[in-house]
Amino acid sequence: MKNYAYWKLKNHRIYTVKEASKILGAHVCTVRSWIEQGLKTVPNTVSPVLIKGKELKSFLKKRGKARKCQLIDNQFYFLRCRQACQSESANIKAEIFKSLLSKGNHKATIHGICIECGTAVRLFSSERIVKKWLDQRLVLKENVTLRLDDNNPSGNAYSQSGAITTFEGV
Repeated sequence: MKNYAYWKLKNHRIYTVKEASKILGAHVCTVRSWIEQGLKTVPNTVSPVLIKGKELKSFLKKRGKARKCQLIDNQFYFLRCRQACQSESANIKAEIFKSLLSKGNHKATIHGICIECGTAVRLFSSERIVKKWLDQRLVLKENVTLRLDDNNPSGNAYSQSGAITTFEGV
């Protein structure tokens, strides 16, 4: 599903189906299907069908919120399952990329494997989240790798031990 730019709509304006589709970048048939799905139109209009901007905005916001999937700790969103699933802590691997030029919270990548379908997934995160998962024992300490990025042109990343480790299933 596509996210439409509902913020381009004006609340106190009335749009035809064609105008709304042009502003949102949607096809005319898409806007008509939204009307069939429950988008309220201006009463007693037959041709052209008129839609209040406020109604269209609220419809698209509700539609977007219904699609969102709230994740808790130790959960990943797996595209194959189309749902939030957990990964066993033994299968969760984390890489923290420390740059010699920056200080503070560093970038991190968390890898997991779905316990239902076996799909591998990556979650781009931060060092703070990895530490939080370590404190909650959601990821094992031996599965966390620190990599020093010295911003060299070859693009090699070196782990703290000097060897690059690869994770199974990713």
